[in-house]
Amino acid sequence: MPSKAQIHSVDALELFRVKLVQYLEKSITTMDEVGSDLKRTLIWLEEQQKPFWEHQVRLKRRALEETRNEIFGAKLSQMRHASDAQQVALQRAKQAFRGSRRKASSSKKVVSSISKRRGTAGA
Repeated sequence: MPSKAQIHSVDALELFRVKLVQYLEKSITTMDEVGSDLKRTLIWLEEQQKPFWEHQVRLKRRALEETRNEIFGAKLSQMRHASDAQQVALQRAKQAFRGSRRKASSSKKVVSSISKRRGTAGA
C-alpha cells in the first residue's frame, strides 16, 4: 500500500513546484535545442554529405575500375610478353638450330677436307 506524503510545510511544497516548473522549462528548451541540432544535422547530411559521398563513391569506383583495368592489362601484357618471350625463345631456338646445323655441316666439310688432305698426303 502506498504511503501517504507527509507534508509539513506548504512553503516547501511551493518551492518544489517552482523548481519543477523551472526544470520542465529548461528541459523543454534543451529538447528544442536538441531537435534543432538534429534537424540541422539531417539537413547537412542530406544536402552536403550525401552528394559529397555519392561523388566520392563514383570517384573511388572509377579508380577501382581503372586499377582493375590496369591489373587486367598487366596480366594481358604479361601473357603477351610471355607470348612474345616465347616467340623470341622460339626464334632464338630456330637460329641456334640453324647455326648448329651450319656448324655441323661446316664440321663435316672440314673433316672431309682434312680426310682428303690426309689421304692424299698420306698416300
